[in-house]
Amino acid sequence: MKKVILLFATILMCLTPVWAQNFGIAVQDQVSSVLYNPAAMGARNAQGFGYINRFSVDRGFEKDYDLVFSLGNLAYSYGQFYGVDKHRVAGGISMGLGMYAGAHYQWTEGTPGLGEGFGLSYMIRPTSFLSLAVKGEELNKDPAMELGFGFRPLFFNKKLESRLTLSGDARVEDGSWDTLSLGAFSELADGVRIFGDYNFQKEAFQIGLSLSFAYLETGSAMDASGDRNWNDGYFQLFSTFKKQRSFIDYSHNRALEYDLAQIIMDTPVRGYNPFVPREGIRTVVDFILDMEAVKRDSTLDAVIFRNQSFHTNFANMLEIESVLQEVKASGKKIYFYYDSADQLPYALAASVADGIYLSPAGSVYLSGFSVTNFYLKNFLEEWGVRVHNFRSHDYKTAYNSFSESGMSEAEREALQYVYDGLQNQMNRMIDEGRSGKLSGSAQSLINQGPFIYASKALDMGLVDALMYEDEFDKAMAQLRLGITKASRATGNIQYDWEDTGRPIIAMIYANGGINMGDGVAGMSIGAETMASAIRNARKNPMVRGIILRVNSGGGSSLASDLIAREVALCSQGDNPKPVIVSMGGSAASGGYYISAPATRIIASPVTITGSIGVITVMPEISGLLERFGIGTGSVKTAENADTGNILKEMTPSEEEMIREYIAENYEQFITLVGEHRQMPVEEVHKSAQGRIWTGEQALERGLVDGNGGIKESYRLMQQLISTDRDVRLVEIVPGRNMSIFERSLTPLMKGAKAEAELPLPEDLKHLMEFYKELSAYQKGEALYLMPYSEEELGISGE
Repeated sequence: MKKVILLFATILMCLTPVWAQNFGIAVQDQVSSVLYNPAAMGARNAQGFGYINRFSVDRGFEKDYDLVFSLGNLAYSYGQFYGVDKHRVAGGISMGLGMYAGAHYQWTEGTPGLGEGFGLSYMIRPTSFLSLAVKGEELNKDPAMELGFGFRPLFFNKKLESRLTLSGDARVEDGSWDTLSLGAFSELADGVRIFGDYNFQKEAFQIGLSLSFAYLETGSAMDASGDRNWNDGYFQLFSTFKKQRSFIDYSHNRALEYDLAQIIMDTPVRGYNPFVPREGIRTVVDFILDMEAVKRDSTLDAVIFRNQSFHTNFANMLEIESVLQEVKASGKKIYFYYDSADQLPYALAASVADGIYLSPAGSVYLSGFSVTNFYLKNFLEEWGVRVHNFRSHDYKTAYNSFSESGMSEAEREALQYVYDGLQNQMNRMIDEGRSGKLSGSAQSLINQGPFIYASKALDMGLVDALMYEDEFDKAMAQLRLGITKASRATGNIQYDWEDTGRPIIAMIYANGGINMGDGVAGMSIGAETMASAIRNARKNPMVRGIILRVNSGGGSSLASDLIAREVALCSQGDNPKPVIVSMGGSAASGGYYISAPATRIIASPVTITGSIGVITVMPEISGLLERFGIGTGSVKTAENADTGNILKEMTPSEEEMIREYIAENYEQFITLVGEHRQMPVEEVHKSAQGRIWTGEQALERGLVDGNGGIKESYRLMQQLISTDRDVRLVEIVPGRNMSIFERSLTPLMKGAKAEAELPLPEDLKHLMEFYKELSAYQKGEALYLMPYSEEELGISGE
């Protein structure tokens, strides 16, 4: 069939000039939009350059042509109109929600006033099948206006929707209708476009055909009726920077080398941050969208990851695994090459790769998970310093390092159970992905780690071959794979019009510690800024629901309660909207508190969650002062005015008062969880007591509703709002931006975290954190804290 089409097209193009696509100001959004409707340049399909020449059979090629050079949103064209030089500068932008605006200025040489002037244009695409446009020309001289519409009648079939477009155009000049035309544009076969247009003023019908070859388009069109029957036409040749649907099948043996994900962050970087590198960083959502495009690209056969570290937490690593499994299920091969591989990036490669290649001088680092803490109780008491650790239960162990002389049985039990869950997940990834290739179980091989040199890794079946990078390139060449790096890819032409009628979902990021007041965007959760963001989304009639992405180990109990109240008002108050919590690497203690009132909670199997309990600490240094002969004195106006003063010894009544305060906060915590999770308080208590769980273990105890990541939360939201349409995610990162001065104090970004940290020794960091929480206690805030950070738990991807 294609041979017949090619023969017909060749004959037509030999007999006639090539079509210039000068119809449909509401339809054209590629390179030719520079001339016909600059607003359409905002659709981001207009990158490229082209040549258009008007042609007459009886007169041949005349000096009536245009040369177009477009960078996408800004373009320049030069041409001649019967010997008159003409110039045009045009620009177009997207205003969001399917609205586009453009402007142009045109001037001539030799004949002043001919076609000169300033123009504005506007286009709106309220749905995926309707486009409306208006353009004003020579607005500073003799204004004229053009109106246009585009309609896609096959909107009921997403695969065919962009294959047929109807258009209409009208021109108003000097207060009267000057021109009216109707047309149709079809592409029933890839790269073969047929066009027909009827001009009512000229009573002329134009017909054309064009062919596209990935980055090149050519075709022909002529008047097929009227006074100029088969005489007048257009010649066109366009080269685009973005890939088009092609008449010739280029879909074989193409591979994309994905080189954009050295770091996977959970929270988008908002604003300018000179200390956070922009290259090699993607958010989880970015990566999901990138891989969705890979799945849809029928011209790709394989995806290659070369030394991509994927520095991120374990939860995000499982999200990446899920997405890559879908890419693999679409029929695409996945290959990994590493100079050396750390354990989580290796586990990811093992779970999804069709081939893993390692440098002969490299190694695979497989250690399992571990944590070793220091305990300062005896040391501090030697110096007369005592740390009172008030906690609701023994499993709440955040400050055991200061109050205990060694690891308690409760701490050991909780950590071992969580680590076993994490290890089971990593073992699953390796065992399932390398099934039939390993010399033993994943656990048995890891027990022989951590340093597994290259030849040993090959013998164990952990990798498929040892080769240097140049040899890997040759191996891919032997598979006849033409490799394109993602960082250099220009993308594809977007044929589908944006569906602005999609339901809007607010995706609000809650990342970092929880505190009163304002938060810092992507780094801390402020009660005021987070509650405000949730409240605004709740009251916005355009927002159908909220996905709350939680990555927090806790913080202030009061701040947590204020945020949880806003979540409850949204999910259960007047005019409720669904709130789905998507838990990231951690959502423990205060992080779980703000999640509990949600409509649904989705946690990664390796999310660290739970830690439902309350803790606060109070040091006293009266013994230290006595040791050095330092006296103290105080004056007070109430019995307990000096409670919490570290210079004096704490009395039994003060200790009892603080314990009562902690107990009340704990009862409030488990009551809130029981109410919103519809669980008896006694049942909540069994899973609470400050104990941490993995997301998989939390699901078994009813603390979450399912295991998964952002994609699962997205699909669940579609169900809750009763739609099978794609939803529009509006990402919101509450909080203020850090000042340049603040950023200069925290210059080193660690792994996949959005926050930066001072480069201090670990013990000093612990002491500074201790002082920070002490300050919070002195403000009257009990603390909901996760006992360990992700790094201390050994679950980051570094």
